[in-house]
Amino acid sequence: HRNGGASQTLVMRDVDCNFRSVLMARKDSGINTLDDLKGATLVLGSNQAAEATVLPIHFLKRENVDFDELQIVSLDGEEDLHGNPCSSERHVLEALKAERGSAGIIGQRMWEGLVAEHGDQLPFAAVWTSPPFSHCAFTAGEQFDEAKGKRFTELMLAMDPDDPACADVLRLEGT
Repeated sequence: HRNGGASQTLVMRDVDCNFRSVLMARKDSGINTLDDLKGATLVLGSNQAAEATVLPIHFLKRENVDFDELQIVSLDGEEDLHGNPCSSERHVLEALKAERGSAGIIGQRMWEGLVAEHGDQLPFAAVWTSPPFSHCAFTAGEQFDEAKGKRFTELMLAMDPDDPACADVLRLEGT
């Protein structure tokens, strides 16, 4: 977007296609629709988190959510008890459990995992789901050498999960 559509997409994980974010609210918050957010406290992940901050804010503004009418708890820059920086979704969930806010945003896969694990006992309800987006992609500016970009893509796509040199990286990336 910032490059006016002039960037090159080099490669993307299959798990990042059609990604969605879920705005969830504590069931005791009275938030059942986006209109109910007015005056509420919304927990957001790190400023760089596509799924927990950047793209949901973009889409919510398109839904006419006025962020000036919300109290925002930004977890950007916070650390967990082990000194690890905010990992967005997990930290948003923990902040909501600790009642630091009424609503927060996590990825749809995490939401579906919570629902599968807790069912009706889950203390949160889904209020809104974003349109689909591409979560992460390796991109380069339009001036980036096309041959280098093509070679990078070839090397990434050649990674084999049965190759011990690649297996751990692919497993950790969920591909």
